Formats: sequence, structure tokens, C-alpha cells
Amino acid sequence: MARRVQDRDAARHAVEPSAGPSYLTKEISEHELADVEPDSLLVDTPRGLLLSVGTPREEGVHIPLEELIIRLAELPDGTDITVVGDAPEDALRAARFLLFRGFEPGRVLVLREQSS
Repeated sequence: MARRVQDRDAARHAVEPSAGPSYLTKEISEHELADVEPDSLLVDTPRGLLLSVGTPREEGVHIPLEELIIRLAELPDGTDITVVGDAPEDALRAARFLLFRGFEPGRVLVLREQSS
């Protein structure tokens, strides 16, 4: 199912390559975010697949936030996903988008910022 959603979204948001690198990206709009309490998504320890939507990390999968819509099918169904980002807002936005797209509540998490 995720592959069909990704293909449909990629076609809908595709722009001519001559338009520059933005043809590979699509900003996630407010209407594409699940209405959830952010605190309900926060965890102190990653669980399952680590999804980085910011700076790449050694572990997990890296999909920049701007590419998440067109690369959605790269994420496995039925797996816990812990999202991390350079900014907490980015990770929360990605998690809310995944929930809106049908990923299971309770399986999409956001790593709480660790204090230094």
C-alpha cells in the first residue's frame, strides 16, 4: 500500500527536472499532519527502526524531511519507527505525517531531546 501512495504522491508532486533540485522534494503541508498530542509520541530510548529526517546518522535510515513524501515506501510496515531530526519540530512533523499516512499509532515515536 505504501508503494501505491508513494507513486501517486510522486506523480502528483512531480515537476520537470529542469526546474532544479526541488522536483525531488515536497513540503509537508499542515493538512497532511495527524492531529495528535506531541507528548504522546516522545520516548527516551529509540525503538525499532531509527529514521533520521535531519543530519544522517550511522545507524538507521536517513530520509530528509523534504523527501519523506516521495520516499514513504522505503519505510517498512508493521515496524516501530523512532524519528530523530536536527530540530524537535522536524521530527514531530515527520511523525505526524507518518501517522496521517496510516502508520500505526504507538509504533511511530519521536526521540526526546537528550540534555548534554
